[in-house]
Amino acid sequence: MIAAGLNPPLPRSFWDTQSPQDDQQRDSSNNSDDDDDHAYLRWYLGSSYDADRVFAMPAPQRAELVVQAKVKLLANQAGRHRHAHVRARSPPGFWRADFPGTQEQERDREEARRIERGVVEERWREAMCEGGKWIFRDE
Repeated sequence: MIAAGLNPPLPRSFWDTQSPQDDQQRDSSNNSDDDDDHAYLRWYLGSSYDADRVFAMPAPQRAELVVQAKVKLLANQAGRHRHAHVRARSPPGFWRADFPGTQEQERDREEARRIERGVVEERWREAMCEGGKWIFRDE
């Protein structure tokens, strides 16, 4: 990350990323903030980064992706347990003691599909970065 040129100063609060500045300085630094955001996204998405696709994203989706990239970078820089394994979550409805109804089973299946899709997206994102935790089988 530092070798890639991403060494942001660690703010006191993650959401308080900028110190108070004058409006003129904010206007001139807006372009540099865009460049920083693209650097974060280039690092986060790896070889799947496409500037045209990022520009085509709606602003809220792009902002959410930048936040995810910053959170991951911050966790990798400052996290004490960044290589520790996360305890596996229980499947949806596992701790329910009674028999589920048809609607509850369908909700549990839908939630399981959503969780599985999120895991696959995270693994794909890791596989697209150089030196990531996951790689494709054909590599």
